[in-house]
Amino acid sequence: MLKNYFKTAIRNLKRQKVYAAINIAGLSVGLACCILIVLYVHFELSYDRYHQNADRIYRIIEIAKEEGKIDYSSTAPAPLAPALAAEFPEIRHAVRFFHPSWIEKWRISVEDKIFFEDNVFFADPPALEVFSFPLIQGNSRDALKEPNTVVITEEMARKYFGSSNPLGKTLLVNSAETKVTGIARNVPPNSHFRFDLLVSFSTLGHPSFRNFVYDMLTNWRSHNFYTYLLLGKESSSLELQKKFVPFLERQLNVKISGFELYLQPLKDIHLHSKNFSYEITSTNSDIAYVYIFSAIALFVLVIACINYINLSTARSTNRAREVGTRKIVGASRLELIKQFLGESVALLFLALCFALVLVSFFLPALNSLTGSNFTIGFKNLISIAGLLLAAALVLGAAAGIYPALFLSTFHPLNILRGNLLAGLKKAHFRRILVVVQFAISIILVIGTMAIKDQLKYCMNKDLGFDKEHVVVIPVREGKTVMEFDSLRNKLLQHPEIMNVARCSSLPGKTIGLRGFLPEGNKWSPRYSMFVDYDFIPTLGMEIVEGRNFSREFSTDLDDAYIVNEAAVKEFGWDSAVGKRLFWAGDSNKNGEVIGVVKDFHFKSLHQKIEPFILHMLYPGQGFNYIAVRINTQTIFGLLDAIRKDWQEFNPRIPFEIFFLDENLDRLYASEKRMLKVSGIFTFLAIFIACLGLFGLASYLAEQRTKEIGIRKVLGASTGSIIILLSKEFTKLVIISNIIAWPLAYYTMNKWLQDFAYRISLGVETFLLAGVLAFVIVLFSVGYQSVKTALAIPVKALRYE
Repeated sequence: MLKNYFKTAIRNLKRQKVYAAINIAGLSVGLACCILIVLYVHFELSYDRYHQNADRIYRIIEIAKEEGKIDYSSTAPAPLAPALAAEFPEIRHAVRFFHPSWIEKWRISVEDKIFFEDNVFFADPPALEVFSFPLIQGNSRDALKEPNTVVITEEMARKYFGSSNPLGKTLLVNSAETKVTGIARNVPPNSHFRFDLLVSFSTLGHPSFRNFVYDMLTNWRSHNFYTYLLLGKESSSLELQKKFVPFLERQLNVKISGFELYLQPLKDIHLHSKNFSYEITSTNSDIAYVYIFSAIALFVLVIACINYINLSTARSTNRAREVGTRKIVGASRLELIKQFLGESVALLFLALCFALVLVSFFLPALNSLTGSNFTIGFKNLISIAGLLLAAALVLGAAAGIYPALFLSTFHPLNILRGNLLAGLKKAHFRRILVVVQFAISIILVIGTMAIKDQLKYCMNKDLGFDKEHVVVIPVREGKTVMEFDSLRNKLLQHPEIMNVARCSSLPGKTIGLRGFLPEGNKWSPRYSMFVDYDFIPTLGMEIVEGRNFSREFSTDLDDAYIVNEAAVKEFGWDSAVGKRLFWAGDSNKNGEVIGVVKDFHFKSLHQKIEPFILHMLYPGQGFNYIAVRINTQTIFGLLDAIRKDWQEFNPRIPFEIFFLDENLDRLYASEKRMLKVSGIFTFLAIFIACLGLFGLASYLAEQRTKEIGIRKVLGASTGSIIILLSKEFTKLVIISNIIAWPLAYYTMNKWLQDFAYRISLGVETFLLAGVLAFVIVLFSVGYQSVKTALAIPVKALRYE
């Protein structure tokens, strides 16, 4: 019987080539989409799980609650880690990492070569024991014990020392001479932070680091260190967490309110750190995207399975005689169910083979979109073969169970009398499946359009400054700081350069929080930035009250602040000019507000504009960026001129630039990635739906061939025939829109709530998606309708 079943299945595939091709193509594309998204989701969920102690490692997060606002910060004071380890025996190790956000790249000197690296971390000695960063050379226990020691990765070892053994050799981090005591394997891509150099924490005592460490190592109010704890096997993180506030109150000798410490599991960091301040990395994602992409994978697969169910049940009359004959000769219903389920599973296996070919072809595109590095080699394929086979069995059974049950119910007497189930003509279940299929497609279309509109809004919104035509030069050397005025004058000699300014940070970069006491208000950390006289005009900001910093007022250097409108509102000032601001961070500077700048977005549109304070850079004070406003269409020629001017002052320092607008656009990298991925998979979902609809329309037109011939003989026009064949599908699309619109509105409204500044979901988005659905139906059904309507009536009457 198995041989007979196999022959029958092959004959049906040959006899119904078009419908078999539609089923296989739909299932293949659906499975390929699902496999690709599963690879992405698996990769996202695998972050930091390779660490041997991953289940016992926690990161300390600071939670500050004030007037209904909750702020999460990934950093903590330096003294916290050793104090916790000394106080609580359940803590096996406490590890601090120092990676200051205001230093974009570190100068690394190897002999006469200079490099600038951004993945440089200072770490406590137990770091290599707590985390699974295996050393190829060196001892994990001792590598970071001594001051002025460094562990580098394989990649950096090749970069700095070529093929020679780097162990024991020296390199300069800034101007601190450090000895290479270990070579670590390259950090895996599924790590929430990646280092190239790991410098011993005690090296921070070197004189070259005192200019930015200050008293941070002993100051409980300086929150600039990432703190990780390794707990004992039997220890409870929740119980330990409850002890933190009483512990802090004893340490600080003050009653704490509105502040607590939270132990974040290591495995949660990558996907559960959305909107945390001062994150250790910029590559963290969001668990919401995992849910969204998983839903898309499921939707695409459901659409493919619906196609199979619809075509199988629609063409059931073609196999009625086979079912009747088998029942007459003794086949039971169970045997028929097994036969049809077997055919479904076999078709799924065939589709799976094609899907794997599609996956291997499109995998590079997925890697490019997601910034990942997925591979499916022979070893990987073997390891997931069991999972794929199991999935094919389950999906084959799921897609084939209804057709199998449906076909096995045919009564042999009705079949032989030519009186096959009248209920077949109603096909209510098939209509429901078409509605579900198109409702899913419409939801995906609306979602993709909403993401696109929000991104367009983010790109084009007035940010409170002019982000266009601003070239930014990162400053890596102290010489540039001391000779800035000369460099500025040199640059301004080019007529295309309108203005040049220096600053400690920029919108879109990490902005420092500093403690301020506004007049008539209370002390609180506020965002602030050091700038010079030309910063506001260079960025095209608007002064709405008072004036800008001016060289004509000598007191501006030491005794002046400019605040934004949000600060004026929060501080409760009617007029800001003349008010006093006290900052304890610089010799107790008690300055006067001289101006108010129009609110500007210094973070992404996910966050509301918060109070912001600008104050002057002192002569010789370090800064991180030079902003150059240009006015030219021949940008490349001007950049060459700027490079030459730079190299006159910094002949040994590589010339680096970026454009302010491009840097701001990177704030929405995850949304852009989501738009691309969802757009592609939405297109594929629509493609699969079109395939199924085309096959279903072809079959229904085929079933009504004689009816259409009679109608044409009796005078029916071609247009009326097309409307007759299309109107049922049109009704189904209307129902699909009615179902899809509220679901899509709810889903996208929830997604948009992540933005403090967002679009409103307009009716036009839903109408456009509905129109697109109608166009898809007309395209899919129209061809077959026109073909049938234009057929010669005589041929139609001879049919059957």
